[in-house]
Amino acid sequence: MPCSSPYHHALALTRDGGVVQWGYETSVPSRLRNVVAISAGWHHSVALVGDGPPTTPTLRPKPVWTTDAFTIALPSHSGKVYALEYLDSLTAPAWTALPLAAGNGNLLTLTDPNGPHLSNRFYRVGQW
Repeated sequence: MPCSSPYHHALALTRDGGVVQWGYETSVPSRLRNVVAISAGWHHSVALVGDGPPTTPTLRPKPVWTTDAFTIALPSHSGKVYALEYLDSLTAPAWTALPLAAGNGNLLTLTDPNGPHLSNRFYRVGQW
């Protein structure tokens, strides 16, 4: 079970593609499924969502929260499309997708320029 542990909270990825979180930030969206990788930072957590449960713990997204933007860099696959999605509240009815990005087999960086200006935002990355 891969685990990510920053200063205020910790995450664990379960074998069935779920996420367990504990510490200061203890809310994981209940409908979060098919997670294949996780990462956490000072005040944020990221779950990479795939087509099924995780197969290997080798994917390590690198989230960065600055005063200018929230970015995440992750390995991409050619022929796949990626989108950074967010919720402004755990009770929001649906995820909001930011612009799609095509994978090219290299490191892909996805950005939310408005993320740092909000007090709470929950992210996931979709891959198709």
